[in-house]
Amino acid sequence: MNPIFTAPTNQADWNAAIISEGVHIKWHEELNRPQKYPASQLSAMLVSFQSKKARMEGEISSRIIAANGGDMLAEADVEIYWRLDKFIQVISKEIEFREAGTFERSPIGTTYYIDPANGDDGADGLTSTGDATNGPWATIRKFMEGARAAGDVGICRRNITNMSDGTQLNATVDGDIFNPIIIEADYDDTWSDFADSSQTYTVTAGAKTMEASATITGVSVGDWVYISGEDSRLHCLEVKTVSGTTLTFYLPYVGLSSGAGKTLVVMGPNPTHGSTLTGDLIYFNTTYYWVFRGFHVKGAYSQGALLFNNARVFLENIVLQGTSSGTQGGGMKTQSYAVLKFRNFRFLGGNNSEVVELAHNSGVVIFDHGEIDGAGEGSSPMIRGILVGNTALQNIYISDVYVHGVANGIGLDIEASATLGTLKAKNVTFSDNSAGDVEVQYQENVGELTSIIFEDYNGIKGNTKFFSGNGPAEIDSPWAETDTGVVRSGGAAASLKVTPSISIGGDWDLGGYPILGDQCSNLVTKGIPIYFPDAGTKTVKFYFKTANTTDWTANPTAEELYIEVEHLVHSSNVSTSIKRSSETLDFINSTEWQSISVSLTVGQSGLAYVRILYSKTKESAKSNVFYFDPYIDMS
Repeated sequence: MNPIFTAPTNQADWNAAIISEGVHIKWHEELNRPQKYPASQLSAMLVSFQSKKARMEGEISSRIIAANGGDMLAEADVEIYWRLDKFIQVISKEIEFREAGTFERSPIGTTYYIDPANGDDGADGLTSTGDATNGPWATIRKFMEGARAAGDVGICRRNITNMSDGTQLNATVDGDIFNPIIIEADYDDTWSDFADSSQTYTVTAGAKTMEASATITGVSVGDWVYISGEDSRLHCLEVKTVSGTTLTFYLPYVGLSSGAGKTLVVMGPNPTHGSTLTGDLIYFNTTYYWVFRGFHVKGAYSQGALLFNNARVFLENIVLQGTSSGTQGGGMKTQSYAVLKFRNFRFLGGNNSEVVELAHNSGVVIFDHGEIDGAGEGSSPMIRGILVGNTALQNIYISDVYVHGVANGIGLDIEASATLGTLKAKNVTFSDNSAGDVEVQYQENVGELTSIIFEDYNGIKGNTKFFSGNGPAEIDSPWAETDTGVVRSGGAAASLKVTPSISIGGDWDLGGYPILGDQCSNLVTKGIPIYFPDAGTKTVKFYFKTANTTDWTANPTAEELYIEVEHLVHSSNVSTSIKRSSETLDFINSTEWQSISVSLTVGQSGLAYVRILYSKTKESAKSNVFYFDPYIDMS
C-alpha cells in the first residue's frame, strides 16, 4: 500500500473525497462561531494533522522494514500515515474551495440555549435572552427529547439547582460520527456570568491544590474554574474546599500551565438536573453520538443517575449522584451494548448498592481522570465502587481514577456472572474500602481472552498487577505483580512475581510483562515485538528463579513453561514460523536465576514476536511461586 494518498484529478472527485471524510460540514472561520469550537475549525484541524504526521515521521524513521525487495513501512504504519496524508490533502483542498466559493457549504447543526431561571420551553430556544416566544428554553428535557439533528448544540446556563420535574428524561435521536449532538453547560460565558479571580494562583501540574496570592475571595465550594487562557472544557476543575489561601480540588490539575501569577476564571457550579429524593433518571436508550458535558445529575432510580442501553456517548466534566433511600444505584449503569467514555468526572454512591454497574453485554467503557466515592447518600453504606457483573463485557479501561469510601464492600468487583474481555487500568488508587480493593471471582466463560491488568497500582510507579478469573473468588490476590525486592544482577529493575491459581491450565500467558505495560495472548496479539537487524541464527533468552525449593514437588516441564518466537523465515516474502524452547528449569534444587532460551534461524531483517507461557497445574499444598526477569537477552 502506497503511504501517500493519491490526489484526485478533478474538482468533482475532490469534492467526493472531502464529503467522504465529513470535512464539508466542518466550520472554517465563520464570524458567527469565531472561537466557539476552535479545534473543529478547518484551519485548526489542518495544523493538528500536519503535526501528527510530522511526529509520526520522526517515530518511524528508525523502524523501516525491508520487504519484497524494497524498503517499506510496517503495514499498520502505512495505513495510519495514509490516513493522515489524506486528511491533510482534503482539508487543504476544502479550505481552497471555501475561499474560492467553488461549492456551497452549509455546516450543519443549530445552537439552542437553556436558561432555567429565565427561559420558557414554549420559546424557540434560539437566543440566550428574550421572551416566551423568542428566547431560551427552561429545561434540558426540551433539548434532549426534542427533534434534534446531528450537529445540534444545547448550551445550559450554570448555577441552576434543579431543572427536573422528577420524572425520567430520555435522549431520543442520534447524532452522527462527524457531528454529535452536544448538550453542555456554558463554557463560553454566554450569559456574562463568569468572573476572574481576585487573587492569582501558583499552579503545579498533577497537584490537587493551588495556593493564592492572598486570602481567597470570590471562589466557593462546587464552583468549576479554569486557568485564564486555557481550554475551559478540557482543563476545568471542581472546587472541593476553600481554606485561607489554599484552594483544593477533587481531582489533580492536568493542564498546561505552571508557576505563579495565574488568574482563574470562575464559571460557577455545574447546572443540576434531578434530586436524590425524586424519580429522576436520564436514559440514553438506543442513542448514538452524543456529548454530555458539564452537569451535576442526581437520580433516584435503582439504575442510578444515568442509564445507558445501546448508546454511544462521551461524558465530560460531570458529577453523578445516587439516591438517599431504598436499595438504589449510584452514578450510572449500563444495560445492553454501549460505547462510553467518561472524562473528568465524580460519581457519588446511593444507598446499599453500587456506584457504577457495568452489566448486560456492555461494549467499551472508558473512565479517565475521575473519582468514584462509595460513601453513599443514604444511611446504608455502598457495597461496591464498580461492579462488573451479568455481562459479556468486551473492554474496560480505567486511568487516573480514585476509588474510595466503600464502607460495606469492595472497590472493584468482577462477578462470576461476568464474561470479561479486557480490563486495563493505570494509576487507579484505592482507599477505605472495607472488604478490599479488587475481587475477581471465578468466571466459567473467561478463557484465554481475559486480561485484567493494573499499572501504577495505587499510584505507585511501576507497581503492576495481573489478575485472573480462572481461580476461586479472591480479593487483592493478583496472579502476577512487579517485585523490586527480587531482581537479577544485569537484568531489569523489577521482576514479575508469579503466584499461580489452582485452576491454571492451558496456555496461561505471561507475555506482555509490566516493563512494556501490556499483557498479550497468542489468541489476541502476536506478542511482544523485537527486531532482528539481519538474517542468521539468533538466540532469545529469559531468566527465572524460585524463592524456595520447597515450593515445588516437580519442576515445570518444557510444555508447561516455555518461550516461543514468531519470526520471518523466508529471505524475501513475509512468511513466518514459530520456534519454541525445549529447555527446563530446576526449581526443586536451586534458588539461583536460571535461563530458558530458544534458538532460531531468521530469514531476513524485521520484526519478530516473543511470548512466554506457563500452564503447570498448581501442585497441592505448594505455592509454585516463581520470579521472571523481563529483560530480553538477545544474541
